[in-house]
Amino acid sequence: MKEKTTKSHPLVTALIVLAIVSFVAGVVIISISEKGFINDNLVGPFFALAGVFIVGAALHYQSSEYKVQLEEFKNSVKALEKTSSALEAQKNLLLKQNTDQLLFNVIENFTQFKNRKEINGSIIAFFNRFYPKFGDYYHNREFILSNKDSKEPVKLSSKIIIAANNTFQDFRNREHVKNYLIFAFNVYSLIDKTEIIESKKWFTPFFFNQFTPEEVLIIYLSRFFENTGLLNEPLKWNYETVKQLLEIISRSDSSFDIKSVDINALIQDLNNFQQD
Repeated sequence: MKEKTTKSHPLVTALIVLAIVSFVAGVVIISISEKGFINDNLVGPFFALAGVFIVGAALHYQSSEYKVQLEEFKNSVKALEKTSSALEAQKNLLLKQNTDQLLFNVIENFTQFKNRKEINGSIIAFFNRFYPKFGDYYHNREFILSNKDSKEPVKLSSKIIIAANNTFQDFRNREHVKNYLIFAFNVYSLIDKTEIIESKKWFTPFFFNQFTPEEVLIIYLSRFFENTGLLNEPLKWNYETVKQLLEIISRSDSSFDIKSVDINALIQDLNNFQQD
């Protein structure tokens, strides 16, 4: 333990010396006055002066000690602030470690779930039905809109939206697809709502890297499915995702010409879709 050093006070020492000298002078005057050599009226001022010196020394000493204590208090506050900062950093590190471990476990459980034969097979089967249904609508075969008398050409976005929803509604294993979507959106919501920015930035792309192209597309197409019970905010279509959808469609239908599609307009139409 560090010993406290004693600080010297030269002025205090000088005042004490002067007080002693004044006191001694007063005593000497008393002795001399008793012999009649000097007037004893001088005794009082010397004793008073000694008192002044003593009081001055005491005040100066207290003032110096107060400054020392104040400095020690400031140092203690700084030490507490450093300790508090260290504890806060330790708490944040522990919180991040716990959050990261939780997200890892949740994503691992989701990956195991989606790799089940019935889940993975249902997603593949969904697109095996979606592509020909879209192809029929794209070529205007058996395609019916509520506004049958409209002379406006049917937008590509409408064909994609209706083909996606009809495929889902007619799909025998739609409960598997629905459970997959609920699980995926819950995991995404958990990552998106984490308060640790570093974890959020790292786990968001890590989570999406677990998906196959078909899985990514079915998550985006799910905004067009009716009666899914999904409460999460649907993901916004972007250029890469729309282009990926069109490329997959073109591979299943060689007559589909991507170059004729205004992708930016299609993105806007798909994102403006509102479920009734």
